[in-house]
Amino acid sequence: MTEIHIIDDHPALADSLAQLVARRLGWASTVWTSAQAFLAMAATLEPAVVLADHHMPGTSGVALLEALVGDARFVSVLMTGTADVAVAVAAFRAGAIHLIEKPCETEELILSLETAAVRLEAAAPRIAAQQRIARLSPRERDVLDGMLRGRANKAIAMDLGISPRTIEVYRATMMDKLGVRSMAAVLRRARVAGWCPKSSVAASWLPDGQRCRRSHCADISSMRV
Repeated sequence: MTEIHIIDDHPALADSLAQLVARRLGWASTVWTSAQAFLAMAATLEPAVVLADHHMPGTSGVALLEALVGDARFVSVLMTGTADVAVAVAAFRAGAIHLIEKPCETEELILSLETAAVRLEAAAPRIAAQQRIARLSPRERDVLDGMLRGRANKAIAMDLGISPRTIEVYRATMMDKLGVRSMAAVLRRARVAGWCPKSSVAASWLPDGQRCRRSHCADISSMRV
């Protein structure tokens, strides 16, 4: 059964939306009164649709979506009372699949949520790949990043200040956790997950369908594996 997280600082409205979703779609709902509360628990949550209001105290709906960019476990629909161009552009850049202006038509909302559920189901391979990468230790991720940047074991060892033999051990455990046995399979797993190797910034998930444009990722994106 599909789950939905409804995030709105007006409890009465959020509860009415939860009742509507239960009645029309049969989904289980969890209501959150702030984006901060949801984000504090997001790492522990299972894949779900997110229905969020934009105008909330503290963290806005767009800021919430920006914090979830690239995380395939959540497909988001944003609601707003003032759907101006700036909000619309920011919402879609942050990954919203629909922007709904309040008060909204019931059928428009239901159709948007059903579309989100289809997207969520289609994201299953990406979610599985992300979950495997999330199991890696920080050092195993360092080795993965080095491999994705085309670095040999000796070069990765120099980068990390450890021995090549230790790199081999980390590489073996990393590949075991990813459930792969070849470099080509590592590349496929990372690409499906949307994992971008770190350079001057922390490694992170890329939005679905987007490829990293950094120079150290260019060759990976073009590889036929």
